[in-house]
Amino acid sequence: MKKSLIWFRNDLRTRDNRTLAAATADTQETVGVYFLASSSNTISRLFLLQSLRSLKEKLEKLNILLVVIELPGSSYEAQCSTAAEILFQFSTIGSRELYFTAEENFVDAQTETLFCTKLDPKKVHAFHQRTLLEETGLPFSCTQLPHIFTDFRKAVELTPPVAPETPPLSRQPNSAQPFWSRILGELGAKEIFLPENQECSSFPFQIQAGEDAALKRLEEYFFETQSIGHYKESRNGMLNKNDSCKLSPWLAVGTLSPRTVYFTLKAYESKIKANESTRWFFYELLWRDYFKFLARSIGPKFFDPNGLRSEKVCWSENRELFSAWREGKTGEPFVDANMRELLKTGWMSNRGRQNVASFLAKTLRIDWTWGAQWFNHHLLDSDRESNWGNWAYLAGVGTDPRDRQFNISRQAQMYDAEGKYRKLWLSE
Repeated sequence: MKKSLIWFRNDLRTRDNRTLAAATADTQETVGVYFLASSSNTISRLFLLQSLRSLKEKLEKLNILLVVIELPGSSYEAQCSTAAEILFQFSTIGSRELYFTAEENFVDAQTETLFCTKLDPKKVHAFHQRTLLEETGLPFSCTQLPHIFTDFRKAVELTPPVAPETPPLSRQPNSAQPFWSRILGELGAKEIFLPENQECSSFPFQIQAGEDAALKRLEEYFFETQSIGHYKESRNGMLNKNDSCKLSPWLAVGTLSPRTVYFTLKAYESKIKANESTRWFFYELLWRDYFKFLARSIGPKFFDPNGLRSEKVCWSENRELFSAWREGKTGEPFVDANMRELLKTGWMSNRGRQNVASFLAKTLRIDWTWGAQWFNHHLLDSDRESNWGNWAYLAGVGTDPRDRQFNISRQAQMYDAEGKYRKLWLSE
């Protein structure tokens, strides 16, 4: 009887999951595993836990087990060692083959190598599905990726290489035996409790985790309210639910596939209308892809404080100023309001992110990677490539050929002219 083991990562869904589809094809028994690193109790962690709960419930209907494991130890190396041993033990029992979704950046690729180091390479299957576009269909290799987004966009936008969604999954005929408890006990790891789904955050609207909630929001934004039709005009809004799609939290943890979003966009254009807003929305999907391909292309440089530039940038390491920035106590009202919203809700608008990043890197001259790490820890929609790519861009060491700095006061006047946003968060 063929058995498989799925290492889930940022692919916590059953619809259009290439890795899950491959693992269950011609397989009679499947077990899923997710490794959770210890961290503080942030809103983003709650969102992740509830996303895992949703996935576990969906997999149960397919007769697939999901084991969510909190890794012991405070060091990265110790946690990798434990995870590697668990994967080895899980895959050894019943001769299971390992399937996982590959990430696009150097840091996560290193983790993949460490986790799979003890396994037979012939029984390890990695799938790329974090991007909308298929790398094999690009008009250039990843190593020759343009270092300016516009050049990338123009090369792919007319005939984007997008694969169809994977077909619906079938229920597995056999259920795995609960063999993992003994293994976890021997290694000092434990299966973690997953909380019931509830409201995670009340940023512009109440958000719930999970695949069903993601698909509900997709339908609402495109067809119930048809808010996509004014996306270009409203996307810089900071207070209203439908100013932008706000699908990024679900895309980040993978409860929603970029292909599902793309084909929903194409359905809207076909049934209702195509306009500048739908075109602009498509460009945002391409930006997301671009940073993922760029991360794979340039490797460790993607996380370097000097970015793509060859010259060294002298960043400040003023901890006091950085603490004021992250706590929303800089004295710059527009910056402070955005940073307090992040702490309270796990969310910040795109316009807000650009301003606080520019303020940290350009006004305070503090190492932008500190800000990227802070965002990575607190944002509900933290996506490593998009987060670091955008931070480098705004710090002037990324793909933007211009070295820009935001005029914060002017930005506040343009996007919060009546001061409603600042009043909301500064009165908290």
